[in-house]
Amino acid sequence: MGLRAYGYTVTLAASCAQALHIAGMQTFDAVVTDLGLPDGSGIDIGRALSPRMPVIALSGYGTPQDLERSTAAGFSGHLVKPADFSAVHALVQKVLSSGSQLGPQD
Repeated sequence: MGLRAYGYTVTLAASCAQALHIAGMQTFDAVVTDLGLPDGSGIDIGRALSPRMPVIALSGYGTPQDLERSTAAGFSGHLVKPADFSAVHALVQKVLSSGSQLGPQD
């Protein structure tokens, strides 16, 4: 199912480098990223992109320290896997409608 089922246009990236490259060429309303990526951390994506657009973590990393790291990196939200796509959709909507950074579990 995924976010496409809610009417979003989704662009996939398999690595930090690919995500940053694509984000440098296109404008996005929001970015949803895992933290554990083959060539680095989604934290790097958050640091690079959060000044320009909301970034949401969707990750198996969910300790209090992980949530603090994502917040410090500028993430607008942090969901811990497994998360159903209705929760992801709800957070994306909340982030887009708020226009500001939310807490890590919002």
